[in-house]
Amino acid sequence: RDAFTEEAINPAFFGFSLIDKTPPTINKIGIYVSNISTPNPILKQFNIAKNELSNGKLNLTIIVNDSIVGVAISGFDNQEFKDKSELGFTSIELIHQQKSISKIYFDRLVFAENKRIYNMTDTIQQKKQNVDWYKLYLPKQNISSFYKNKNNGIVVLKKNKIENFEVIVSDFNKNTRRLKFSVMYKPKLSKNN
Repeated sequence: RDAFTEEAINPAFFGFSLIDKTPPTINKIGIYVSNISTPNPILKQFNIAKNELSNGKLNLTIIVNDSIVGVAISGFDNQEFKDKSELGFTSIELIHQQKSISKIYFDRLVFAENKRIYNMTDTIQQKKQNVDWYKLYLPKQNISSFYKNKNNGIVVLKKNKIENFEVIVSDFNKNTRRLKFSVMYKPKLSKNN
C-alpha cells in the first residue's frame, strides 16, 4: 500500500520477476445497446473463437438498432505457470475510427471508489457465465481512477455507416493482444415503412 494514501498498489510494480511471454486472451466481445447508462442495458455478445480471423479481425459486422452504444470484453491474462494461472489485464484501450476513446489502467485501488468498480464490470453476466466482463465505458458520475480518459467511452454511431473499432489489451510485461471489429447502426424499420 501507499504509505501516505493507503491505496493498494499493483504488486507487480515491486520487482516480482514473472516469466510471461504470452499475450492476454480476449474470448468475448460485447456491445451494449438500449439505455446503456442504466444498470441493466441489453448486451449483444459474440464468442471470439468462432468469429476471429488469423489477423485478429472479426469476420462480421455487428449490426445494432441503437445509435448509442458501449463496448465490453471478456478475457484474461495467460500465465506460464504449471497451474495455468489466469490473471486480469493490466491495461485495456478502446479505439474508435482510429481515435482512442477509452483507456483503463489497473495500477492502484482507491478504497473510496470500491462501489464504483462494480460499474466497470457486468456482474450479471459474470455470474451467468463465470467469466470477467469489462465495460469500456462509464457514466460520467461514476468514473473510477482506473479509467484514464476524460470522456465516458460511450460511442454515438452514424446511421447505416460501418464504423471500425479496435480493442488493445496488455499485461504487466507489455504482451499485447489486438482485436479489430466493426459495428453498424441500422435503425429498425417502422410499421409505416
